[in-house]
Amino acid sequence: MPTSSKSHIQAMDITKSIPRASAVLLVCVLLAVVFNIATLMTEVLSDKSVPQAIQGKIDLTTIELSEIGSVPLSGNWEFYWQKLLTPSQIDNSKNEPTYIDVPHAWVRSTLDGQPLPTHGVATYHVNIFTDKKYANLSLKVPTIGTAYKLYIDDNLVSEGGKVGLTQKTSEPGYNPEIILFEPKSDKFSITIQVSNHDYYWGGTWTTVRLGVSHNIHQEQYRQILRSSFLLAVFLTVAIFNLIQFTLRTTDPLPILIALTCILLGLREIESSQILYFTGIAHWSFATNARINFLSFYAASPLVIAYFHITFWQEYNKKLMAVIYALCTIASLCVVFTPPEIFSQTISLFQVLIILVMPYVLWGLIKAVKNKRYSARILTMGTMFLFAFIFNDILFSLDMIDTTIMISFGLVTFILCQNYLTYTRFINASKQNKYLSIILEERNNELQNFSQSLEEKVKKRTDELANANEKLGELAHKDMLTGLPNRRGMMVFIEESIIHHRQSDTPFCLLILDFDKFKKLNDTLGHEEGDRVLSEGSTLMRQVLRDQDEVARWGGEEFLILLPSTPLTGAVIIANKLKNSLKETLTKSIGIPVSVTIGVAEFEKADTLGSCFKRADKALYLGKKNGRDKVVLAEPGETQQDQ
Repeated sequence: MPTSSKSHIQAMDITKSIPRASAVLLVCVLLAVVFNIATLMTEVLSDKSVPQAIQGKIDLTTIELSEIGSVPLSGNWEFYWQKLLTPSQIDNSKNEPTYIDVPHAWVRSTLDGQPLPTHGVATYHVNIFTDKKYANLSLKVPTIGTAYKLYIDDNLVSEGGKVGLTQKTSEPGYNPEIILFEPKSDKFSITIQVSNHDYYWGGTWTTVRLGVSHNIHQEQYRQILRSSFLLAVFLTVAIFNLIQFTLRTTDPLPILIALTCILLGLREIESSQILYFTGIAHWSFATNARINFLSFYAASPLVIAYFHITFWQEYNKKLMAVIYALCTIASLCVVFTPPEIFSQTISLFQVLIILVMPYVLWGLIKAVKNKRYSARILTMGTMFLFAFIFNDILFSLDMIDTTIMISFGLVTFILCQNYLTYTRFINASKQNKYLSIILEERNNELQNFSQSLEEKVKKRTDELANANEKLGELAHKDMLTGLPNRRGMMVFIEESIIHHRQSDTPFCLLILDFDKFKKLNDTLGHEEGDRVLSEGSTLMRQVLRDQDEVARWGGEEFLILLPSTPLTGAVIIANKLKNSLKETLTKSIGIPVSVTIGVAEFEKADTLGSCFKRADKALYLGKKNGRDKVVLAEPGETQQDQ
């Protein structure tokens, strides 16, 4: 067998193994998603195991609140329709209350056998009994439709919007928050006045949760972290696909994915209420409602269009045009009508999506049958996505008792889509390798005719390899000092962050800056300044351990990474660096040379940016307080809270 053919086979085997490894990784990620779903359902089942309200009373005397995360205050609450009562009025009332299940929406509830209207006012009341008097309890108050006042005993502790008997005297508004309170005894009551005159849904949509303050805040931190992760995924995929679209505007698929991710990111911000809980912003009721509906109405046709364009042979063009038209009309309704009107369209749109999903899935099955490229992997991701959409629709209609899971479906679908993008890149690489091998074979044939041509090709190939090697060196190394530059250093820092996340391995960052370096340059000239940086870099490498890394970060500033090193060890190394540089360079240059070093240990809540910012702030304090110092960074905000 010719040598070129053997090389061809070897190259093809290597490129085949890469997509296989990526597929295995994708399957592992999908299994992780399934595991998270199982964990989430376990939490749902755990909520069902705690006592619920029975005729306006919740008996929690058998539960130690400090030992569990939080308790959903669901069940049978006292309910006073078309009345806005205070706790004292309820206590003094001689009338027998009615009862209603919480959480619920008025539009799907009945009272005395009659359906509740969509608009009106109501008062909810429940008495809670705990095993003891707690010093610090918290209530996690969700969004309530669409204005509320919440009392603990006789104290008004939270309100959203303006509660009123009529539309003129009320004002809708969301205000999800965590309320810290100390009950007077082991018994206390919660009273919620609710009014809704501006939305199709009124009432307590989501469960109020009770727990000790620490546990409630820990749950909220986990939710913020999960939402931040999803937002990062959506933003990264959106940017990646926008770049792809700018490079190849004739392909509409990247812009469809980018727009979908932007809408999904906005939906995650709205549904998680992360801006409220973090205090970043407070959107109006109408803005929240429009984002919630528009992200659903507008993202749906974008996803459908992705399948339609990818497998256009499998779908009826006219039917798809009707689907796009209906989705467009629904989206325009959200944009140009008030929430009271467009919120009534959700049931019709949910029915539309439920009818469209089997048709889209059927087209994918035909694509698999016809062996269309990428049909199998897209079908798998789509089945995940559609299953969670179907779950959420049934959950919103109170037909099943699960929880919202659409985020898992979206992440799965996006991972499958990006895997396809990656495999397209691999296939293009395989084609390039194949063409390169064919070119090599042609060159071998030409060798019989012209030895000089072969030598020229070899020479140019060597020049290109040398140029590529130099370019790689320029991209990752500082030419003056021979140290890694920012790009080269980032590889080592990312590895340390991964080790820290996986096994809690400590590491520290040192920012080292030569003091009064501009004055040194002005006095001795730039050549001497370069000499200080070059000799200082060599000296740093000698002082540091083999495991440590140092990079020229910019100008006279250096960044030092100390893997597997706690703060105490970092301080010792920093002082050793400071003293050694001062002593050696002062003798070598002939004038005093000193450095200031800021030291920061990477904490659990840190990112590279936040850790670097703390070290840089410490460096600034050292400069401000006289230079020639080693200054420790202050702990991050989360560390201080702990």
